[in-house]
Amino acid sequence: MKKLFINFLSFVFLGGALWAAGPVMTYQGRLKEANAPVTGNRNLLFELCNDETAGACTSSPDNTQSFAVANGLFKSTFTVPAVDFSAGSWYLQVSV
Repeated sequence: MKKLFINFLSFVFLGGALWAAGPVMTYQGRLKEANAPVTGNRNLLFELCNDETAGACTSSPDNTQSFAVANGLFKSTFTVPAVDFSAGSWYLQVSV
């Protein structure tokens, strides 16, 4: 499983009807395998980690989800895990 860490502070929460299940986040990304853009469905897991390399991670309540990837590009919306945002910086870990 490949993993990617992104500083969570650079993302924005969405509101609306989806908020009823908890705060949600939309994430767009680009996937490559063997240096070529991916096309097809891929399973992704989103987690918030309290450290970029060796921190404790909390998975999204949505668990692993399947997303369509076209020409390497994908867009996902997932429920943000319950973490204490006042505890410092958080990082988004995306596992494929």
